[in-house]
Amino acid sequence: MNFKISALSPEPFNALFSLSDTQLKHRNILKQTVTEAFSTPCRVSLEDANIGDTVLLLNYQHINEQTPFQAAHAIYIRKGVKQAHPAVNEVPEMIHSRIVSLRSFDSQHMMIAADLATAEQVTSKILTLFSNPSASYLHLHYAKQGCYIAKVNRC
Repeated sequence: MNFKISALSPEPFNALFSLSDTQLKHRNILKQTVTEAFSTPCRVSLEDANIGDTVLLLNYQHINEQTPFQAAHAIYIRKGVKQAHPAVNEVPEMIHSRIVSLRSFDSQHMMIAADLATAEQVTSKILTLFSNPSASYLHLHYAKQGCYIAKVNRC
């Protein structure tokens, strides 16, 4: 069984970087400069931002379908980066470097299973959750902060 992790597209976020701090504040978005290494995981590049990078901290609705599991959480987006396209069965280092919550959803966007994984367990836990034929897709979240990382699909 194979899987593919999908990063967010930069397109919905690019124009936000040109807004003033006041305009961003009205949208509940913060523009920040990264001051600490490995503290700001970008959901577009699927890499940790570098010290000195400009990022946006914003609320992102990662499940907007009509379901009790509709969900949104804060995420970071780096300025001027290209969308990551991990290879089939590839788990980016940004995901491997933290404890991950894996959530499995069926075709009706209902959560049917969940698990936690340390770095070396992420791939095996993805495969285990996808062994359930009702699992349509997975969402990965950082276990400590609870924020969305990426979507995982079968391929």
